[in-house]
Amino acid sequence: MGGFRRRAEEIISGDLAVAPELVPIFEALMQARRDILARIADLDSRIRATARHHATVRLLMTAPGVGPITAMAVVAAFDDARRFRRSSSAGAYLGLTPRRYESGEISRNGRVSKRGDRFTRKCLLEAANAIFCRPRRSSTARLGPGNC
Repeated sequence: MGGFRRRAEEIISGDLAVAPELVPIFEALMQARRDILARIADLDSRIRATARHHATVRLLMTAPGVGPITAMAVVAAFDDARRFRRSSSAGAYLGLTPRRYESGEISRNGRVSKRGDRFTRKCLLEAANAIFCRPRRSSTARLGPGNC
């Protein structure tokens, strides 16, 4: 039994003895939590089953940090890959290119433009973060102090 569930049951059985009228409320909340967790598990298994039936999604999931949701988001965003002549165009489509400020002699790259599909961009950034922040077995060093 998990720590949260065990502690909640301890509170319901022991600490709420001084206020027995609250016990049904907390029991209802715990049942609602169990129902939500069961629904999440069901949806998660359905997502994984859907991902197994799509060849492109399975291929994308072979990349480290890419799970079924990220892979399906990318497949949905790039429904027809033939419309992109270069791979850099795909990044620009999602808003993963730096903004540029150019005026006379000044030319600066700014932050990512954040145009395009926000959800897919977020999924890809989380996948990249998972790659950069995962511990390596051969070395205890990471990118540097405070990066992850």
